[in-house]
Amino acid sequence: AIMPLSVGGFVSYFESTSDVSDKQAYMYAGLLIMSIVVDVFINHSASMGLMHTSMKMGVACSTAIYRKSLKLSQKALGETTVGHIINLLSNDIGNFDYSFILFHYIWVAPIQAMVGTYLLYRIIGVAAFSGISFILIFIPLQIYFGHKRSQLRWETSLKTDERVNLMNQILNAIQVIKMYTWEKPFAKLISVAR
Repeated sequence: AIMPLSVGGFVSYFESTSDVSDKQAYMYAGLLIMSIVVDVFINHSASMGLMHTSMKMGVACSTAIYRKSLKLSQKALGETTVGHIINLLSNDIGNFDYSFILFHYIWVAPIQAMVGTYLLYRIIGVAAFSGISFILIFIPLQIYFGHKRSQLRWETSLKTDERVNLMNQILNAIQVIKMYTWEKPFAKLISVAR
């Protein structure tokens, strides 16, 4: 709350009908600079800690997937493709980095919205509620786009599984492909899969 208040006081100094003195303007500028510096130190160290924790969680999940893949039965091995496991390890584990860092905004964002609305209400009155309601209208739109993105991500992961599985089969049978000179048909097959 210090940063918006200091910006507001500093900007009001430049109005023609300003009652802010030079000394107060310097104070607002100093508060603004100080709040930016404190914000940098707090946010960067917190982000580093969250990234470190999310990396540890990703490594733990990768280890769990690896250990589980070693204990799969023959029937389960027949149903599970290599592409699916590789896709889990390469793409899905990487999502831990972003989701864990952004997770705490679920509880912080409503508090920030309420404090921001109160501060705006003090300055511009009832118009603050129309502004914040305009912003809140976009939440269902963001939920819809998030749902669509997850659907597209699922379809992409299925295609990636198929492509990686095909490449694994081709690499396992490369000697036979070379022996019968089937390189060109398989190159076409690979280009279609890509």
